Amino acid sequence: MPPRTKATAPPVPATWDRVLAHRVRAHHLDTPATDGLVPLIRRLSGVHAQLASSAEAAVWLRTGGAVGPADVRRALAVDRTLVKTWAVRGTLHLLPAADLPRWTAALGTRRFPRPKSWYDYHQVTPEDMAAIEAIVPEVLTGEPVTREALAAAVAARAGRPALEAQLLSGWGAALKPLAARGQLAFGPPDGRSVTFVDPRAWLGDWETPDPAQAVQDVLRAYLDTYGPADTDELVRWSALDRPVVRAALAALAGELVELDVEGHRGWMTAAGAAAVRAAEPDGAVRLLPGFDPYVVGVLRQLEHLVPAAAHKAAVSRASGWISPVLLHGGRIVGTWAQELAGGRLRIAITPFGRLAPATRSAAAADAERWAGYAGSPLDLTWT
Repeated sequence: MPPRTKATAPPVPATWDRVLAHRVRAHHLDTPATDGLVPLIRRLSGVHAQLASSAEAAVWLRTGGAVGPADVRRALAVDRTLVKTWAVRGTLHLLPAADLPRWTAALGTRRFPRPKSWYDYHQVTPEDMAAIEAIVPEVLTGEPVTREALAAAVAARAGRPALEAQLLSGWGAALKPLAARGQLAFGPPDGRSVTFVDPRAWLGDWETPDPAQAVQDVLRAYLDTYGPADTDELVRWSALDRPVVRAALAALAGELVELDVEGHRGWMTAAGAAAVRAAEPDGAVRLLPGFDPYVVGVLRQLEHLVPAAAHKAAVSRASGWISPVLLHGGRIVGTWAQELAGGRLRIAITPFGRLAPATRSAAAADAERWAGYAGSPLDLTWT
C-alpha cells in the first residue's frame, strides 16, 4: 500500500453492502450499459475469455441484450476494436484494441521465472525457449497464422522438431511472455484452429507508453470498478511483481482513498470511494455466467460475497473453474448450471440457503432471459 505519512487521512469507514452496491452498478448488473461495447470492456478492465462463450454472455448480460455474440466477434475480427490476448494472470481476456499499448507496457514488466522444475514439466530447455521467443515474432505478421502452422514454422526454423509439440500445448506457456510484451495476440479462429497475429501489424503500430505510468493506469482503472483492494489483492489480480505494484500505489497515493470496510482495508480511487458512499443497495437478482468479471476480478474477497466460507468451494472450483452464480444485492447466494437438451434449455439453480419468494421469482425471471438468449424454451429446477 502507499506509505503512510503524518498527512495521510485515516481510513474512511464503509460497509460491504455499499461496496457491493457500487460494484453492481459499475458492472451494469442493475442498469444496462448504453454507451457501447468498447467502453464497457474498458470499465471492466477487460473481460475474462478463457471460454469465449462466457465472455460473450457477460457482455450480453450487461447490455440488456443489445450486444450479442455476433457483435463481439465482429469487433474482434472485422472492426478490430477489441483484441483477444493473454493478459492479467496470463489468462485470456478481451481488451479494447486502443488500450493494448498501455496493457502490454504494464504486463511487459512482469517477470516469468523459470526454475529447473518449470523446464522439466514442460519438457523444454532454456535454449528451446530462447528460440521460441526469437522466432515467433519473425513468423507472425498481420495475417492470421494457425497455431499448427506457427508451431511447424518455429520448429523448422529452429531445427528443433520437439518444439512443435510444445507450441501446440493448450495452455500456451511458451507464448504468454510474448503476449505480455505485445508481440503476439489472437486472430480470428480458422475453423476449429486458433490463430495468432502480430498485434502491431493487425491493429496498427504504436509508441510504447512508459511502463511505470502504464501500471498506474491499469491499477487505477481496476480500483475504480473493483475496489477497494489491498496490495495482496492487486498482485493476485494482475500477477504483476509485488515491487512493481507497490511502486505504482506509492505514485498514486495522492489519488487514492483508503477504505475500512468492516475491518477490511483497501484502496480505491477518490471517484470510486465517492460512488461507494452514495451507493444504495437495490436487491438486484441476476444469474451471472461462469467466469463472470464480477466474480473473477475479486476472488481474494470471495469470503465477503458468500454467506459462509464453506460456499467458496462451490464458486471457485478445482483447476481454476469459476461457477455461474446467483447474485442478490451484490452477494453470491447460490450457483446454477445450464444444459441444452432436446431443444430446451435446462437451468438448475442451487441456492446456498432459503431464499425469499421475491428472490426466487426474480431468479426465475432472469432464467427466462437466459432461455431467450439461447433461443430455447426453459425448464427450470431448484436443487
